[in-house]
Amino acid sequence: MTRNARIALILAAVLVAIGAGVVIGTGGDDKKSGTSASATTTAVASTAGTTTTPAKPAPPPVPTVRLVGGKPVGGVKTLEFKSGQRARFVVTSDQKAQIHLHGYDIEKTVPAGGRATWSFQASGQGVFELESHTTSQVVAKVKVIP
Repeated sequence: MTRNARIALILAAVLVAIGAGVVIGTGGDDKKSGTSASATTTAVASTAGTTTTPAKPAPPPVPTVRLVGGKPVGGVKTLEFKSGQRARFVVTSDQKAQIHLHGYDIEKTVPAGGRATWSFQASGQGVFELESHTTSQVVAKVKVIP
């Protein structure tokens, strides 16, 4: 008998024992309680030679700061990241913008109607301004927490 066949046989025995426990637990007499006792049987499928790996959780959504007329839509957002992890966010703009992340000294040009992606190791803790050097306006705050 193969290993998978033994496992399937054990699972079937466990299911039968559980079903018997349900019937015994209800007293076996459906007239006294006014409800009907039912045992559910479940078929066990053998997957000989197949292994399944748990699915990886979906990555968190990438935050986006959207600029229209040089100003952040919805006001200045705070983007929060954990220290030691990879911080990633996107800036889109309807017009060309020079965007600088203070504290990490990362500067990128966002083309008109385009986008730029920031991706870096969040090592320094605190709140850092994301500033448009085109308009001298803070467009977002990047918060790195412990």
